[in-house]
Amino acid sequence: MGLERTLQIGEGTFSIEKCAKRFLRTIGTVFLASALAFIPVAYASEKQETRTKDEIHQKIVLGNCLLQGAISGFGGMQNGESYWKSFAKGCLGGTLIAGGKIAVGNDLNNAWLGKMATSFGSSISYNASSGRPIDDSFGADFGPAFLEWKKNNYGSYNFNAYLLPDSAAYLMSYLSEGDKIDAELSLRHGTPILISDGISHPVEAYGLSGANIIRILDKKRLGNILECERGIDCTDNIHSDKEEIQRDWESILNHELIHTHQYTSTRSFGKTILDIGNFRKARKKFFEPLHVNLDHWVGDYLSSFALGYNGAGNKSLEEEEAYALSGHLE
Repeated sequence: MGLERTLQIGEGTFSIEKCAKRFLRTIGTVFLASALAFIPVAYASEKQETRTKDEIHQKIVLGNCLLQGAISGFGGMQNGESYWKSFAKGCLGGTLIAGGKIAVGNDLNNAWLGKMATSFGSSISYNASSGRPIDDSFGADFGPAFLEWKKNNYGSYNFNAYLLPDSAAYLMSYLSEGDKIDAELSLRHGTPILISDGISHPVEAYGLSGANIIRILDKKRLGNILECERGIDCTDNIHSDKEEIQRDWESILNHELIHTHQYTSTRSFGKTILDIGNFRKARKKFFEPLHVNLDHWVGDYLSSFALGYNGAGNKSLEEEEAYALSGHLE
């Protein structure tokens, strides 16, 4: 006869199994918090300009590995898997995510290669946080659409498409402000890119991303602004075709693309948080039949909040990563 899993205390019942699960969840939360705390330590240890590119890449790989590992470990534990087994899978996913960010940070021509690496890595972390094999599903986002291939009982994959409500909201908001979608740029870089005559949300900016939607200043408008700031005659746009302006514009686009990779990578975090809140039944009953995916929305919002503090007057941690990888002008 095995060990009894419950103890009778007076008229109540004390479950050893439930107590153990709560304890393990607490430990998992500590690991998750530790991983989130690691990123500011990595960036605060020395200033960006004093580090070589290889050192920056090593820190980003390690930070993403630990972060995704902790999230996947905690999520896998909620679904009956070993914490460390899920952690290892999530760390693998985080390494691929970092590789995708680094690829696009090095060269805009790597946009699709980087996107696929980040999507594969995010899928591995998501599967691990669900307590499933790393090849259980693969998902990739493009604007408001999330495309998923999920393994069925016969070993083949079923395809489904879902709506990302936060991405749809940002897209409609930017279009309502007069921005125009550049189809060629969007297809070339793997995410919707809108061209704007002016961005003042919340302050004047050269580029901006909401969810996986990018808005960026028109090159002529950007050239005019930058030349004015640099003290050059800017009464017209005669300087806007300069190679320097082109490099500046590409640097801004590069920076915003990395933010869209950050959005993609929050999927497992969102799912893990929703599972903590016992959201699974509502997901299966309401949102999955409607083909609405909330994982990215919740994950992106909460990770932006968790990683947003980096001391008074400093950039958020997500911004630190994007600046470090893109070399975007400040």
